[in-house]
Formats: sequence, C-alpha cells, structure tokens
Amino acid sequence: MTLVSSRLCRHELTGLTLFAATVDEHLQYIGAEAFYKFQRTVNGFDRVLRNFSNAARQLGSSIAILSSSYHLRTRLAHLLFLFRENAACLFPRRISRPRIDGDTESSSASASQTRKTRTVKVKGPHHVARPTVTERLDAEDFPKQLELLATDLTTFLDCLNDFPEFTDEAVNTAIRAFERDLKYLSSCLIDYEGQFKCPAVQQYLHDLSSDLGEHIQTITSTLSIFIDVGVPSIRFAQRHGAENLLNLSTVATFFSAVTATTLQYSYQYKGDPVANATNTLWFASLVFSIAAAVNSLVGLTWKQAMYRSPGHRVPWWVLIWIKRSPLVFLVFSVGCFSIGLCCFAYASDQASVTSTITTVTTVLSNVGLTAVSAWFATERYIYVRHRGRKWLGDVLDEAKEQAVQVVDGKRVQRFRIFLREQGGAIALILYRLKSRITSLKFSRPNLSCESCDLEANSIPASETPQEIRDIYANGGPMRLPKRRDTTSSQFTHFLEKGDDTNLEFSVQPVEHKPVLPPRFKEVEDSSLPGIHRSAVRHTKFSPDGRYLVTSSWDRKTVIFRVGESITPHHEIVHHQGFVGQLAWSPFGNMLLTKIGRSVEVWSAEDGARKAAFDRDINVDAISWFPRANAFATVEGNKVTKFSLDGSVLYEHSFERLKLQDIAILPDSQRFVGIGCLRKSPTGLKPTKSKAEKRIFVFDIENRRIECQRPLHHDIRDIHVGRARDGLVALVNFDKAPPQLWRVELFRDPVDGTVRTNLNLKYTLLLKPPADTTGPSAFAGRNNQYVLSPGRGGNIYVWDQETGALMHQYMRPVHFNDMISSGVTWNNGAEDAMFATGSQQGDVLVWTGAKPSC
Repeated sequence: MTLVSSRLCRHELTGLTLFAATVDEHLQYIGAEAFYKFQRTVNGFDRVLRNFSNAARQLGSSIAILSSSYHLRTRLAHLLFLFRENAACLFPRRISRPRIDGDTESSSASASQTRKTRTVKVKGPHHVARPTVTERLDAEDFPKQLELLATDLTTFLDCLNDFPEFTDEAVNTAIRAFERDLKYLSSCLIDYEGQFKCPAVQQYLHDLSSDLGEHIQTITSTLSIFIDVGVPSIRFAQRHGAENLLNLSTVATFFSAVTATTLQYSYQYKGDPVANATNTLWFASLVFSIAAAVNSLVGLTWKQAMYRSPGHRVPWWVLIWIKRSPLVFLVFSVGCFSIGLCCFAYASDQASVTSTITTVTTVLSNVGLTAVSAWFATERYIYVRHRGRKWLGDVLDEAKEQAVQVVDGKRVQRFRIFLREQGGAIALILYRLKSRITSLKFSRPNLSCESCDLEANSIPASETPQEIRDIYANGGPMRLPKRRDTTSSQFTHFLEKGDDTNLEFSVQPVEHKPVLPPRFKEVEDSSLPGIHRSAVRHTKFSPDGRYLVTSSWDRKTVIFRVGESITPHHEIVHHQGFVGQLAWSPFGNMLLTKIGRSVEVWSAEDGARKAAFDRDINVDAISWFPRANAFATVEGNKVTKFSLDGSVLYEHSFERLKLQDIAILPDSQRFVGIGCLRKSPTGLKPTKSKAEKRIFVFDIENRRIECQRPLHHDIRDIHVGRARDGLVALVNFDKAPPQLWRVELFRDPVDGTVRTNLNLKYTLLLKPPADTTGPSAFAGRNNQYVLSPGRGGNIYVWDQETGALMHQYMRPVHFNDMISSGVTWNNGAEDAMFATGSQQGDVLVWTGAKPSC
C-alpha cells in the first residue's frame, strides 16, 4: 500500500492551472493540422488533374476530358472553400477565412491574419488557369456541393472511359466508390438542414475531411499511374489507328487507279450481257474504292480532331459510317472488281484455259475473303455478347459437342425403338438359353483335407528349420510376447470399439499469484485476485456505494459488499453465455444482466434471481428508468419498456437507425440514444467511408426525435449525469477519445412545450494521443470529473467543466497486466474510490482522500 502524499484537490487546481489554458490551444492545433492535411490532399489532386489535362491535349477527342477535368477542379475549389470556412469557424486562431477573388474588403481585412496563419499555395504553369471561387458559398450548400462533386466525378469517368484503347479498373473502382460515398453523405446531411452553423455539425464536417481525403488520395495515386501508363498507351493506339486509316486510304486510292485503267479496255464492249455485267461491276468497284479512300481520310481527320464529340454523344450510324465504311467499301470494291474480271475474260473471247483459271482463282480468293470477313464479324459479335468471357473457338467447340449429343441421342432413340419392336423375340431366346443352362448338373468333388490339416501350434518337420525344431524340443512351441496396452493403444482400441462416450478433457486452472499493488502518487491501490479466471469485462459500483459487481469471460458475476474492506457477497454463474452489460437500479437494490437474448433481474441483498425475460433477437443494451419501476431494452432498431413483472409498457421502432445504447433522462419522458445509420434517406449505403452515427434525444410520449447530431467515430456506449449547468452526456467511442455533450432543456416560446438541444461540449484529448481500453465514467459527487483507462494501464482524469486533463494515475510498477474493463466510480464513498478489471481476472481498486473544494 502507498499512502496519499497530496489530495486530489491539489491536482485539480494544478491541472486547471497547467492545462486549462492550453486545452483550447491544443484543440486548435490538432484541428488546424487535420485541415491542412486535407488541403494538401486536395491540392495534390488538383495538381494531378492539371498534369492529366496537359497530357490529354495530345489525344484525339480530348476536349471532353479537358472540360470535365476543369469542371472537377472547379468543384474541388468550391468544396475546399466550404471546408476552410467551416474550419475557420472552429479554429479561428489557427485558420483564416478563405478569400474570394475580387473581394477587396475581405482580402484587406484578413491580410494581417493570413500572415500569421499557415497557408499552402500550389502554383501551376502560367498557361493553366487554376479555378477560383468568385462568390461566397454558404455552409448550407454542403449537401449540394457534395452531390455536384459526385456528378462531376461521374462525367469525368465517362469521358475517361470514352477512350476504348485503354481502361484502368483501378481508376474506375476508386472513382465509383468515391461517387457513391459522396451521394450517401449528401443524402445524410439533408437531415441537418439549418444546423450547419451548429458546432457539433461543424465538428462532424471537419471529421469528414479525413474520409474524403482517403478517397482523394486513392484517386490521385491511380490517376498518376494512368498518366504514366494509360495516356501513352492511348496515344500509341490512336496513332496506330490513324496509320491504319492512312494505309487503307492509300490502298483504296491505288485500287481506284487500277480499276479506272481497266475500264479503258472494257467500256467499248456493249450489247453483250457479259460485257454489260463487266462494265457494271468495274464501275461499281471504282465507286466503292473512291468512297473507301474518301471515308478513310474523313475518319482520319475525325479521329485526330481535338474538339470532336465523345463517342457516347455521337449517333450510332455516324460511328458505324466513320469507323466501318472504309474497310467495307474496299472489300466490296475488291469483290466487284474480281467478278468483273471473270466476266471480262469471257467477254473478250479469251482462251478457255485463261477464262477457267481466272474464274477458279477469283472464286477461291472471294471465298477466302468472305470467310475471313465473316470470321472477323462473328468474333466481334461473340465478344460483345459474352463480354470477353468466351472466344469464337469456344463457341464452335460447344456447338460441336451439342451436335454430337443430338446425333448420339437419335441413335439411342432408334435403338430403343428396335428393342420395343423386337422385344418378344429377344425374350424368347433368353428364356430358352436359361432353361438350357439350368438343365445341366454340376457335382462338387469331395476333396480330402487330411494332407492340409495342421495343428494349431505345430509346424511340419519337413518345412521347419533346425533352430525352430530345437526350440520345440526344449519347451514346446514358441509364443510371441503379449503386447501391453499403452495410453495410445488404449485410446486407439477405444475408438475402434465405436464407443460414443464423450471424452472430457479437464484443464486445471492456473492459479494467479497475487499482484502486489504499486504505489500511486495520490491514492492507494489494492487488488482482489483469484475472483475470476478470465478477463474482467465489466465493473460497476451501485449508486449507493454499498456494492461492487464484476463480470468476466469465465461466465461469472460476483457481487462484492463495500465497507471498510471489499469482500465477495454473492457469486452468480451464467451457464447460457457471457454477460454483455450490467446495470444497477437507481436505488442500488437490484441488478440487471444482459446475456444474448435474455435479460435477468437479480437482488443485490441475497443474490436471488427475481425475474428473467427472453426476447426473440439479441438485446444490445439495457437501461433503468429513474424510479426503478421499469427498464428499457435496445434490440436492433427497437426500444422496449418493461415493468418488473414482465409486462411490455412501450415499444418504438426506428426506421433507419441501428441503436447501440440509450440513457434515460431524469424526467423519464426522454432518452438520449446513439446509433448507426443503416441507410440514408434515399436508401443509399456507404462503400468505403464509415456509416454515419448519430446522437439524438427522443421524446417517448410523442414518439419523435427532438434533436439529433452526427457522430463520426465508431460508438460504444453513452452515460448521462448531472452537472452544474444541467445534464451532460458522456459518449464513448472505439479507438477515439470520449466526448462530452451538453443536454439542454428549454421551453419553446411559441407553444410553451419543453424541448431539448444537444451541443458538443468537449472532446477529451490526450497529449500525446493515446487509445482508451474501456468506457469512461463520471467521477466525483457532482460528476465534476471524468475517468478513462488508457491502453498502457494508466487512468486519466479530466475536469468535466473545462475538459482539461488534470491528472494521470500511473500503472503500478508490479502490475504488468492490461486493463480490460472500463472504470467505475463509487459515489457512495466518502473518500475517492474507483475500480477496474484486468485481463488476468483481477479486480483493481483505488482508494484515497476525496477532494473537498
């Protein structure tokens, strides 16, 4: 034991002197750093978009991607303006308000403040204009700006995918995820219309910058890779396509010259049908070749044009004419010329050998050309239909297999018909064969086994070696030693017998040695070892301070009696599972336990179970009403009020909220709840960002939410306590510092009804930042302190009024364990007393002199 060297009051005054003046400055510093990090991320994305625009200028049809990227940069500038305006309201000493181009008054007024604050300027090339904000935006525009940013991202992605030469799935996935999350956030923020000047909503918007920054960083990295890899690939593919069109135009021009030359020899043949066919085909070939050459040049010019419309904005027949007509016309031109050449051979009375060879070679070349063209067209059709999952060869193989199955099926069908028609004759033949076989008599030979009759323990002398005969002569037959059953053989024999007896392996619990409590500077520490065999999950003092209850993963709940010493009073064993939550009644005479789908009521005096309630689904949280005559349960999105006899007094379901915990207010007419938004008002769900959490005040009688505020971090539980200025709610998070919220009750001047309001009071931060391992709790007679256990085993004390970190109880020197439960304060003790649980099952109790200020 270590005696207290100075009282907690001295540390309270010292803490207020050292930390109260710097708490706000610390919050200002952390908030400003978070905003400047987001600003650097947005500026980096803007720089990458600018580089992408410069690289895309060399591509054909780049006007769409240039326009969409510029609009996206403009939207980012507007969004950064709103976030800076929001951060300037929260941290005015670190961040100045954004300036608007052309607003000389605001620029001159904030010139001195801008010199004192940290700014990040990104200068671009002179030929690239950076988008600016020309009019002041209002905070109420946050949902609209997020929705417009999602629209601009979609437009940018559509223009990017308009280049079929290269598609980057990483860019598509990143932008699609960001777009869906932006629409989700925009839809959720609509519920806070008119509240964007509220500090709680402003803090939530500031916290959102971290999620948006992660999305922007992902898009920035993938787009940078696209600039290095995708743009050169697109440029190469477009150059290759232009070369193909140029080559096609050259071939078509040359072929038109050949056709025009041959027409000089055939146009004089008239009157003969063959001669007329020759001229018709060659004139058609000349027309097709000229059309192929001209369309190739038109397509080449269109592809290289910077300001041409993107592919999804051009009619389908225009795309087909520009992209497909040159090759189709050239094929038709070659076909007409070849057939016309055959006709010319007969019209000009050439030798039969010449006409025959010309006809055969023309037919072969045209058949090959037709087959290859059909193969190309079918390949494209199969690719479009199966989206690249099957090739034309695979489809042909499947067609062959189906044809074989059809042929085999027809053969089987014919065989069945044959059996049906000839079944009588075959049955008669089989019957006669069976009669012939059964008429034969088979006799089994009587074999004597005397020659092979061996005695059980003898070996024939003729086959026995001399050594074995000596052994027989000395003492009879040799016997093998009998094997004794070992542990493994017995277990194997047990399994071979097929016995279905259950094997029970009993593990003796390891006795924990008592941990000598270290000496604290302010309080005495003591340990209650050996109470639990597993980690202690919950510790709770009763409101009157007479009892301390603990629960562990060993499925035990222990009630201690608190007096001059803390001694075990009752032990409760839960066979059905682990205790998820403990809740004392307001008078400290009854205890609620939550285990899975059941809630049980226990008497603190004799440890007897008073009542048990089984529910259809898991119970997430429990809470007593102030008069201790009823309690409430949280089950998914439903809150149910029970009387102690099991009657359901009240039920209400929330449409879009998955509740986590509730705390009943002293008037029993309202409760403060926390929950996770399952979907937005428009039915959207987040993709990568966190789902929105909310804290709200619910009017039980009128069944309506009076006030709600957004939360950013993963929530754990909530407690409500009285303070000097009213009611205060303490919200605990997972891997985030706890928050204090002021619950204000006021009377509406219009209708005179009592209403509530929620305002964020403080976020209890540490310097340097550290994680908490369990729920925080109010401390002190008037809830003037907040205790929170740290991951390293330390316990931190904050002042509830100012949010200043007043003291830090260091972990005992000999205590090498981690704190596994939250901390609980004894309001009934005259001196300071609080307790925690450890991973090894010990209960740690700190006692000392309570401050009297």
